[in-house]
Amino acid sequence: MVRPLRTMLYVPGGEPRKLARVPELGADALILDLEDAVAIGVKAEARKWVAEVIDEHGADRALFVRVNDAGTDMLLDDLQAVVRPGLSGIVLPKVADPEQLRALDAIVTLLEAQRHLAAGSVAVIGIIENAAGVMRVREIAMATPRLRCLSFGAGDLSLDLALPWPRPQGGVGPALLHAKAELALASAAAGLEPPHDGVYPKLRDPDGLRAECEQARELGFFGKHVIHPEQVPIVEEVFQASEDEIAAARRLLDTFEANERAGSAAFQLDGVLVDYPVAERARRLLAAARPASRDTEPEPEPTESALPLAGLRVLDLSSLYAGPLIGTNLADFGAEVIKVEHPRGDDARRWGASRGDVPLWWKVISRNKRLIALDLSTEADRATVAELAGWADVLIENFRPGRLERWGLGWEQLHALNPRLIMVRVTGFGQTGPYRSQPGFGTLAEALSGFAAVTGSPDGPPTLPPFGLADGVAALTGTYATLVALYWRDALGGGQGQQIDISLFEPLFSLLGPQTVEFDQLDIVQRRQGNRSPRTAPRNAYRTRDDGWVVLSAGTQQIANRVAAAIERPDLIDDPRFASPAARRENADAVDALVAEWMARHELGDILDRFAAHEAPIAPVYDIAQIFEDPHYRARDSVITVPDDDLGDLRMQAVVPRLSRTPGSVRWTGASAVGADTDYVLGEVLGRSARLEQS
Repeated sequence: MVRPLRTMLYVPGGEPRKLARVPELGADALILDLEDAVAIGVKAEARKWVAEVIDEHGADRALFVRVNDAGTDMLLDDLQAVVRPGLSGIVLPKVADPEQLRALDAIVTLLEAQRHLAAGSVAVIGIIENAAGVMRVREIAMATPRLRCLSFGAGDLSLDLALPWPRPQGGVGPALLHAKAELALASAAAGLEPPHDGVYPKLRDPDGLRAECEQARELGFFGKHVIHPEQVPIVEEVFQASEDEIAAARRLLDTFEANERAGSAAFQLDGVLVDYPVAERARRLLAAARPASRDTEPEPEPTESALPLAGLRVLDLSSLYAGPLIGTNLADFGAEVIKVEHPRGDDARRWGASRGDVPLWWKVISRNKRLIALDLSTEADRATVAELAGWADVLIENFRPGRLERWGLGWEQLHALNPRLIMVRVTGFGQTGPYRSQPGFGTLAEALSGFAAVTGSPDGPPTLPPFGLADGVAALTGTYATLVALYWRDALGGGQGQQIDISLFEPLFSLLGPQTVEFDQLDIVQRRQGNRSPRTAPRNAYRTRDDGWVVLSAGTQQIANRVAAAIERPDLIDDPRFASPAARRENADAVDALVAEWMARHELGDILDRFAAHEAPIAPVYDIAQIFEDPHYRARDSVITVPDDDLGDLRMQAVVPRLSRTPGSVRWTGASAVGADTDYVLGEVLGRSARLEQS
């Protein structure tokens, strides 16, 4: 979790005496200044001094550097000097154009690679301090995912507007107030952290500083840059929630959650309406609240004891994809998962590509699990499984129905052994029905569910997904079913375990929309329509002039109107053929042709920009290489880097879903050695004295 920056204290980069005080200065972050505080003749020496401070103190302090602006010939020299291990971020002054931030991003990206820094690790704060920047602040706020937040520069903007600064009468005048509001709105729209207020130049005017901070907080700002250590406590006090505010937020949230559990999401508290937005505001206040101290230690990474499923015991007897992925989902949030594999190695080790002799998918699907090698065809190893089932809260298996029963490990036997056990049984066709004993894989489920029948071109064959779709959907279903069973057993006092019957075809069948009720009531059988939809138009994949692809779906009339404006056909809004969802479905060929023709005349980047300007939803069609480069994926850390004993740094999908208070984590990847943790499981979990029992 990134610590919020309420106070950022400037330290002149050209004054070694002040730089020497870096360890003792109290603020959330320090800005080592290479711009206005450094005389031209001292710039080269200041870069060296600042670099030395980063090397010495960057591991312990959040250190940013204000570089010279993009209009000077000094920016590149600044960046080459300070982008190094220990640097938290760059503060870029006088930002007037989004291209300035994109160019900065490109340079920093290159320097990160050259200096072996994690990609995207150096954040950027852009200072808006001239009229051009204010006029383009919304574009600037969306320029690059490296942009952490914006800051406001009243001094230079006042100069631009020929206004006195600071104002003789104090406070902020209407022109600057309007500019500040623009920063706050642009930041929220772009999903940035709230902006920072600029410096207050009067060092001996604490009342004026406090008033400016209070006004900035009311505008939606979250912190302030300061130029003297004595200003820090006042800024912290104003921007930190008070004890009364925290207590009120906790009371409100507790009351809201209690009412929500009882089925009500809107009620009165102290004569004020409380609903979801009000509760979310309280939740955000509590998430941001922390003691108003000088503590600059980084937030700790999630540990196993802090994870929400810590203490949950899971025995995973399954192989390949759907069953093991249930175990992975639970392990990502802290469950202790013991994965049983055959001594020859689990089948998932041979699923997909390898690098050398290292199976790649295994690294992901077996992450956060303990591995033990057991052969269930032997009586001794079946006894070990029974012993582990007595230890477990949850057992996951995907053998054909009846196989575990023949081994003496069926539901009746294990439930008698451990009445609290939840047994998750994943098969192709379920535990009942005429197909129950047939071998089943995701491919068969994708056909049987009805998915393949509606996927593909109208004149082409049924189309199967090129990945384990049915397995993945079944795994997500099995994960939430497990949590439901645990909630009933523990939170609601049921006290007993139960069986969970997960087929591969039914979860996917349940997602296929209104086909069931449409056939039941209207005898409609949905057919293949390529990338179009029988329920809305336009909805398709469209080729662009530069041979890219984009997709869109006009699911509502409002969205359809925005699409019409984006493709420069506002006349379609009043055209009776397209003026309602039913009319667009009836004239789907015509509306689709209009959209396709316009797309074919424009390049991908221009299309995305124009649709964004009209707030019309659209997305490019990505392959995995493009996903790795996408700024939104990078900003959300959707792909994470995990250290691996065999492959070094290994990139894989992040843990989902994202929980604000109890996020999951990847603590280790799947081990290459078959049964790598066998000794640990036998010794630490089962308390056996030696592995020799197995030989």
